[in-house]
Amino acid sequence: ELRESEERFRTVYNTAPEGISISDINTGLLLEINEGYKKIFGFDLDEIKGKTSLEIGIWVNDQDRKKLTDDLLKFGKYTNREVNFKKKDGKIIHSIVSGRVIFINNIKYMLSVINDITELHQIAQDLKESEQRLRTTLYSIGDGVITTDESGKVYQMNPIAEQLTGWKESEAITKSMDDVFHIRNESTRNIVESPVQKVLSEGKIVGLANHTLLISKDGKEIPIADSGAPIKSEKGDILGVVLVFRDQSKERETQIIIEKSLREKEILLKEIHHRVKNNFQKIISLISLQAEMIEDQKILGIFEDLQSRLISMSLIHQLMYSSGDFDGVDIKIYIEKLVSFLITTYSTSNLIKLNMEIEEHDLDPDSVIPCGLIINEIISNSLKYAFPNNAEGEINLLFKKIGNKYNLVVSDNGIGIKGKIDFENHKSLGLRLIDMLSRQLKGKLEVDQPEKGLRFSIKFKKDS
Repeated sequence: ELRESEERFRTVYNTAPEGISISDINTGLLLEINEGYKKIFGFDLDEIKGKTSLEIGIWVNDQDRKKLTDDLLKFGKYTNREVNFKKKDGKIIHSIVSGRVIFINNIKYMLSVINDITELHQIAQDLKESEQRLRTTLYSIGDGVITTDESGKVYQMNPIAEQLTGWKESEAITKSMDDVFHIRNESTRNIVESPVQKVLSEGKIVGLANHTLLISKDGKEIPIADSGAPIKSEKGDILGVVLVFRDQSKERETQIIIEKSLREKEILLKEIHHRVKNNFQKIISLISLQAEMIEDQKILGIFEDLQSRLISMSLIHQLMYSSGDFDGVDIKIYIEKLVSFLITTYSTSNLIKLNMEIEEHDLDPDSVIPCGLIINEIISNSLKYAFPNNAEGEINLLFKKIGNKYNLVVSDNGIGIKGKIDFENHKSLGLRLIDMLSRQLKGKLEVDQPEKGLRFSIKFKKDS
């Protein structure tokens, strides 16, 4: 039975993962070590038997040895002391040591149990360093950051969050988020539900609506924007919430300045277009007065054409002034007004039918002005020359977008022009203007001369 008991003891003794040693309490000589001790330090019993732990060189700090020995002699034991040891190969290990005095046949011995926690120590060190890096990041970020536990109680706050809420981290920790983070709707002044509670209940990222105010501890109101996100474990369980928010006061101030600047710019542009329109009207009036004194019909026609061209440009500034839209002109409204003026000015017959198919598009002035002048030249020429002797006829005008290009088509079924049209050398200023303005639009000009009338087609891009 004794042998069986000893065998059981030996089995437990040698299979234990801890390093176990028995030493003479008076001399410190090592008498017995288990397999765990061998694995931890790399020694065999033959190498260390009859030697002290000091002689085999496992102590990194001799003060630790003396302290443990003194405690053992004084109290008869010591428990869970963290000590660094040196292995046979010189590698340092971290361990937890317990020791006690034992009696065998009424003789005192020292029993030591050593747990190698090097790996756990390294994991703890890595976690500590990782936490320090995260904390440094948290504390250096320019936005306010608050983290909570799974119940919505404050776990961490960075300095920006302290500054905005008026709460110190030491005061806020373990308090409910609702006690620290008060938010209201800027317009209605109603209390806004905490984003933290929404994240905890919905388990997803949420953000605040615009015009949200943070009410700090001292009652100060701060416009903020924020978002909350769940902190999840590897299994997907919610461990807490991280809330990130920023002060929008400067953004609001900048926005007010920009809006004021835009209003001033709009007023200035409106005034500019108003003055340009008025100056055009003055020039048109002067030309009209001068035209009344001209008896030569050819020269009078030149003055009337010049007046018509000025009116087509003046109309653009009038539309921009009246609409308040300075980025572009609705081409449909512009063409309809321009053609109405041309009909009133040049048409001497009620037998001419005008057909228009115009899409609504906003074009910038750099595109509208050439378009208007082209339409002015083509329509006015048709009305003046295409239908002599009050003949019946049709004028067709189409403006539409096809793909990324605009297509302007103006045609009539009048008497047309004899011979091939040479835009560069033609004696008609109107035709030369149509060619020049088409090139200004970087468009493609095509002219068809059917049996009756003329057909002009210009295709161009908006960004031309």
